[in-house]
Amino acid sequence: MDYGNISWSTTAQIHLQKIAKLQNKAIRIISFKKKEDSSKPLYIQNSILPLSLNIIFNQGKFLWKLIHSKLPQSLIEIFSKNGVTLVERELNRQLVKLNLPYQRTSYGINSIFYTGVKRWNTIIPNNITSITTFLSFKKNLKNHLQSLV
Repeated sequence: MDYGNISWSTTAQIHLQKIAKLQNKAIRIISFKKKEDSSKPLYIQNSILPLSLNIIFNQGKFLWKLIHSKLPQSLIEIFSKNGVTLVERELNRQLVKLNLPYQRTSYGINSIFYTGVKRWNTIIPNNITSITTFLSFKKNLKNHLQSLV
């Protein structure tokens, strides 16, 4: 579910829904539950993120690396060319926001440049975006997203 997630997660919702259904089926199978049982408590019980939250998790990790210059320079340049720049970073590091680039097509709106930044600015709380160590960021982000299940 993680391999290439940042790239293929920008596809049409209808394709993502098919993958989400397969993930729901898989979690029922590994939990020995019936087809009719809800998969939501199984995600919580097994500490697994559903597809939609897993996408946010992977995009969040990617953007954290972008902000902290942990990505190859070529990727950092691609993001800056597409209008993704650091908008606000207070001295006490409590607020880290990215510039939401203007997109006029559905292709642009579904890109990591737009959706990733929008999710970073709205879904991920400031106390998590301001974390300076990657392992701590991942742990806190996953805990936050699991609370949304």
